[in-house]
Amino acid sequence: MMDYGPEALRAMVAEAERAYPDEACGFVFTGPGGARVEPIPNVVDRYHARDPERFPRTARTAYLMDPRRQMEALERAEASGERLAAVYHSHADVGAYFSEEDRAQALSAGGEPLLPGVEYVVLSVRSARCDDVRAFRHAGGAWSERAVPLPR
Repeated sequence: MMDYGPEALRAMVAEAERAYPDEACGFVFTGPGGARVEPIPNVVDRYHARDPERFPRTARTAYLMDPRRQMEALERAEASGERLAAVYHSHADVGAYFSEEDRAQALSAGGEPLLPGVEYVVLSVRSARCDDVRAFRHAGGAWSERAVPLPR
């Protein structure tokens, strides 16, 4: 399991609290300089406005990373010798759990992780304050969960 360090955790918490009551999302990369958080815009509202049938949820209860910004972040990280360590997102007023939809989006149709070895970090934000952080990892056909201590 990944130790993100206090600075990376603070960055995730700050982004989750800033986005509240919407969901925040982004990546955590690791490399020679340690862990680095890169927020990615949540564009689910844009897709919902264009096609509410296919995208019935809004940023209050869902996230969709901006595809262009997502690719740019991954390419920059690769060029810098970093690796993707985690995908993070926040939940507003419902707790830090890995929903069935979160699990489905993290796995291929065959049930294999789309991003092997990558953790999924979920931050609970209630009344604009982060109150819990949990990390989830898929290995050996099952999901494991761990509490991530909030930074002081």
